[in-house]
Amino acid sequence: MGFLSKFLGKDLDAGNHSIKEDAALSPTHDEVFRPGRPGEFHSIRSIPLLDRPRYFTEGEAAALQAIAKQKAAGVKHTEKALAAMESIEGSDTKVHEMYYGYRGKVAETELQKLKANTDYAAKLHGLRPGYAGLQSRIRKADMGATSKISKLRASLYKGLEVDDD
Repeated sequence: MGFLSKFLGKDLDAGNHSIKEDAALSPTHDEVFRPGRPGEFHSIRSIPLLDRPRYFTEGEAAALQAIAKQKAAGVKHTEKALAAMESIEGSDTKVHEMYYGYRGKVAETELQKLKANTDYAAKLHGLRPGYAGLQSRIRKADMGATSKISKLRASLYKGLEVDDD
């Protein structure tokens, strides 16, 4: 404690502070969403993606096995095999069309989901100036208080030699 502090019986350092802007701007919870921690961009998918056309029923598998047996049986079964193959091609085409319709729908809904993510990210970016403004206000208040304290100290110690021990 300095000489004047002892003389006046007051601690002139009482104007000091330990208010740190990172403490004042500290989030209210570690996992709260904010520009510096937007969280993960999760989605929900109730079914697994189908990565290629495929058959799902035992009947479809049996039809393919029947075709393989017909080809192996020989030439006399060629007519039946070709008819079955045409049927399979028709089925494959339907599955193919349905599959690519499905993929188109997945792509369309993915765009909608990413648009929602983009809207959220843009909203968070829109909050950044507000956070910067809060930080600026804290710094301005700190500078103003520091300046006033300096002026007060200067007027109190004017013409006196100060012992800072």
